[in-house]
Amino acid sequence: MSGEGLLPLDKDGFRTKQYWERFFKKRTSAFEWYGGWNELRPFLRNEIGNEDKVLIVGCGNSDLSANLYDTGVHGITNIDFSERVIKDMRRKCRKRTGMSWEVMDMTCMRFESGVFNVVVDKGALDALASSDSDLVFKDVNKFFDEVKRVLQAGGKYICMSLGEDYLLKWLLEGFPMSGGFLTEISTSAHSSKRSEYFPLVIAIAKQAMKLPRVFFNAKFSFDQTGKALNETTRKERKKMVVAGPTTDPIVAHVNGARTAHRIRSSLGAITPGRLEEYELRDRDARVRFSLTVLDVQSREAVPCGVFIVPHGRERDWMFQNGEGMQELAGNCNVQRLIVVKMMPGCDFIGLNEVKDEISATVANFAPSGSRNERIPIMSLGSSLGSRKEVYRGDLLGGMGEFLVEEVEVDESQYRRLVFLNNPSVIQSEARLAQDGSVDSKHLCFEYHQAMLSGVASLKARIERALVVGLGGGALAGAFGHYFPNCSVEVVELDEQVVGMARTYFELKESERLKVSIGDGLEAVASTSDLFDVIVIDVDNKDTSIGMSCPPPAFVSVEFLKELRNKLTPDEGLMVINVATRSKDALDSALENIGRVFEKDLLFKLKPSVDDVNIVLFAGRGNTKPKAVPSVLREAIGVKAWEDTIAMVEDLESMTLSLFFSIHVLLRRTYFIHFELSPRSAGTVPKTRGQMKIVTA
Repeated sequence: MSGEGLLPLDKDGFRTKQYWERFFKKRTSAFEWYGGWNELRPFLRNEIGNEDKVLIVGCGNSDLSANLYDTGVHGITNIDFSERVIKDMRRKCRKRTGMSWEVMDMTCMRFESGVFNVVVDKGALDALASSDSDLVFKDVNKFFDEVKRVLQAGGKYICMSLGEDYLLKWLLEGFPMSGGFLTEISTSAHSSKRSEYFPLVIAIAKQAMKLPRVFFNAKFSFDQTGKALNETTRKERKKMVVAGPTTDPIVAHVNGARTAHRIRSSLGAITPGRLEEYELRDRDARVRFSLTVLDVQSREAVPCGVFIVPHGRERDWMFQNGEGMQELAGNCNVQRLIVVKMMPGCDFIGLNEVKDEISATVANFAPSGSRNERIPIMSLGSSLGSRKEVYRGDLLGGMGEFLVEEVEVDESQYRRLVFLNNPSVIQSEARLAQDGSVDSKHLCFEYHQAMLSGVASLKARIERALVVGLGGGALAGAFGHYFPNCSVEVVELDEQVVGMARTYFELKESERLKVSIGDGLEAVASTSDLFDVIVIDVDNKDTSIGMSCPPPAFVSVEFLKELRNKLTPDEGLMVINVATRSKDALDSALENIGRVFEKDLLFKLKPSVDDVNIVLFAGRGNTKPKAVPSVLREAIGVKAWEDTIAMVEDLESMTLSLFFSIHVLLRRTYFIHFELSPRSAGTVPKTRGQMKIVTA
C-alpha cells in the first residue's frame, strides 16, 4: 500500500474487505475522512432526533456514532464488513449501553424491513462506488435497495460524500421522486476553511406515498459559488431549489459550487510567480470564459484587478505571454491580475454586460482579504471588439462542433477555425486582404513559421512532402508557395474540415497540392511512396490526457517506425507539432522518437518561451542547419538572428545539446535544440565554442 500504508494502490481497493482489515490493523485510532464532529454536528443533529433508531453503515473506526450517542441519540446500530474494526469498536464503546455493533455487508443486510428511522453513511458509498463501471453500479444498486428497504416511511438516508459526478447521478437516480424520496444537499465546507475539499451532506427523505412522475429536485444550503445561502429571505429560499426532468442541473449546481470553493481555497494568498488557467462554463457545460490568474510582487499595488481581453486580441503578447501579462499587471497596478478571455461560439452583448456577468464569479479568484471589496474591471477602450460567426458545422464521429469566425485586430481582419470542444485553442487562422480574400502568403501561427524555418534550414531542396492534418490549409499552402519545386500531399480525416478549408480558407488544390480524406496513421502505413518531408500536425480531440496534439498514436514507436521508413534515405525529414503542458507527455514523445531515430539528428524547436507548441524534427542522416532563405525570413517577420551558438555537453544522458535563439517581432523567440546520439557525437566538438550563423 502507498501513502504510508493507508491508501490502496488503486481506488478499487476501497471495495475490498482485505484492504480494510489491513487498514484497521495499521490504523487503530479514528480516521475522519470527511471531517470531524464539529463540522458535521449541525447537519446531523438537525436531521436526527434523540428517539430515532439509527443505522450507521460502513462505520469503520470513526468516532461519529460515539459523538452522536453522547448528544442523546442512544438507539444506534453500527455495521461494517471488517471483523477487526467491529471487535475494536465494541471494546472501545462498551460503556455506551444500547449501542450495538454487527459484522455485516451493507449490500446484503440481515435486518427486517422498515426498522430504522435514519441510515447514516459517512463515506461508505464513496468506497463502494470506486469507479464508473457496470460491476460497481450493480453493487451500488444493491446497497440502495437495502437502504430503501430498512427505512421506515418518513425515514432519511444521510450520505456524506465527495460527490463525484457519476456517483451523485447514481445516488439521485437511485432514490427517484417516483419512489417517494425528497433530497436536501448541504456541505460542511463552510466550517472547514483549511481544506479545498467540498464534502456533501445529502439527506434523502422517504415519503409515505409515491409521486405520479419522475422529477428530480434538490434543496441546497449553498449557491452555485459554494457560499452558504441565507434562509431568512424569500429570494434566497427560491435559489435553494434546483429541479428538472434529469439530474444534470443538480450535478451542475454541485460542480459549480465545488469548483468555486476549491478556487477560493487555493487562491487565498498572493503567491508571486503564480500563473494558472481556469475555465468558466455555462449551464450547458460550454466554456464561456477562459481565466488566467497571475500574481506579482508589488506591495504598493492594489490586491486584485480584472482585465477583459477584447475579441480578436487573445493571442496578443500582452495577454498570452507570461512576461507580457506581468507588464500588464504593472500597468494595471495590481498584485493579482485576472485576465478574462471570451470564448468563441458564445454570444456577448457588450462590455458592461460582460462586467455584470463575471463580477460575482471573479470574486472567488481574488485574494481572501479582498473578496468583499470592489474589484476593478478593466479593458482596452469601451468596446468588446469585433467577432462574427461565419459558419458552424459538426465534426466527424460526433466529436462536437467547429466554428469559422472573423475577428478584427489593429484594423486587420482575420478568419479563424475553432473546435468548440477546446475553444481556447485556435486551430487555424488566416489574414484577410482588403477585398475579403485570404492572404495565402501570410502565416499567422508562430509554430507554422517555426516549421517552415526549420525545414528551410535543414533541407536545401524538397520535391515531395506529406502533410497529415489540414486545418484551414495554411501550412500546406505555404509549403507549395515557399518551396516552388515541391509537390504537397495532404491527408485529412474529416471531410467537413476539408470542405470548410476549401470554402472559407480558399484552399486551392492543383497538381502540386492534393488533398485526400482518410486516416493519417493508415495513410502513412499503407503508402509505398517516399517523401522528403512528412509533417504531422493533427489535433487531439481527447483533452483529458493533457496533450492538445498530436494524438498519442502519432508518437508511438510503431507509427514512428512506419514514418521513418517512408522518408527518403539519408536526407528525409520528419516534423511533428506537439502541444502539451505535460512534461511527462513531452518526455514520452521525445523518448520514442529517440528510440526510432537513434542514429540520426533530433531537433526540438520552441516557437516562443511561453508557447505551448513545440516542433520536433528528426532527420535521416547527418543533416546540418543552414541559413534560412531571405524571402522566407522576411515573410515570417524575422529581423535579427543571434550570431552565436552555445554548445553544451550533457554527460548524464550522453547526448550533446546545441542551442541557438532567433529573435523575431513582438518579442517572440525561437529556441532550437539539437540532440545528437552518442554514435554521432563525434561530429560536434565536445568543448564550448562559438559558431557564426550566416544569413542570406
